[in-house]
Amino acid sequence: MSAPRIPEPRGRPAAATTAVLLALVLLVGGAALVVDATGSGGRERSASVRWVLEQLDGLRADEATTAIGAGVVLAGLVLVVLALRPRRRTHLPAGDPDLWLTPRAAGVLAAEEAEQHRDVLSARVASAGRRRLVLAVVPREVEPPPTLAASVRDAVVEAVPALRSSRVLVREEEG
Repeated sequence: MSAPRIPEPRGRPAAATTAVLLALVLLVGGAALVVDATGSGGRERSASVRWVLEQLDGLRADEATTAIGAGVVLAGLVLVVLALRPRRRTHLPAGDPDLWLTPRAAGVLAAEEAEQHRDVLSARVASAGRRRLVLAVVPREVEPPPTLAASVRDAVVEAVPALRSSRVLVREEEG
């Protein structure tokens, strides 16, 4: 029997639970306004819709109410779509299907790997994100080889599989 797969770590939904409830209220309210507007053209409204609308304002529908109702329905639909939209990933896959790293942790591993390079005196993470990592390295020599940045980047990407889908930039600094 295989172990259950751990789902990808993801951020909070684009719209929280409150937004979903608000969207449903807006959808129902907008639909009621549209029903009221279309019911005034000769079709008979149901008693419950008529009672709710009379309790709300007691007024008859016109073109403005129809437009407002359509806008409210549209706003509710937008909130529902935002709530159901896939969330962004917060971590990077680390090679093993069930192992994930934060971008900062992957950056620390990359800096440690960069320090192992023969031409690098020290390295630090300048910035780390899901799509981009910037390493600042101090070369051992005053005149470092011109291929230092490329060789450090290749070594880091090879050693830290989580960075294969990220853009790794190596910046040389003076020590």
